[in-house]
Amino acid sequence: MRQIGERALLGHILYRLKLLAHNTDICVATSDLRKGYVIEKYCRQSNTNCFHGDETNVLQRYYQCAEKYKMDHVVRFTGDNPFVDIEELNRLIKQHIKSNSDFSYTLSELPKGVVGEVFTYKSL
Repeated sequence: MRQIGERALLGHILYRLKLLAHNTDICVATSDLRKGYVIEKYCRQSNTNCFHGDETNVLQRYYQCAEKYKMDHVVRFTGDNPFVDIEELNRLIKQHIKSNSDFSYTLSELPKGVVGEVFTYKSL
């Protein structure tokens, strides 16, 4: 929730993700601890879905979130990678769907902070 300029870091991430060319539903999957409810409040104000799950079992949190929102594919982009490269993420999603892959990720040559992953609900 730290401020970066005039926005919270989460707000910057959400703003960038809303620029995706693909038809996507954005959901922030946060912990069920107290700090997660601060994030939920921010999401509500930003008109963004929010899901609470286990703090330590992140895979389970993704699975339950995908199940609740009936997602066929999940684009995983974490808060510790805040510099969303929309062009790269659009390319990754397009390639993931075109290749009918279970799991796709950005190239390791990219700088930290811009990487993402795409996987199918079924692969979870």
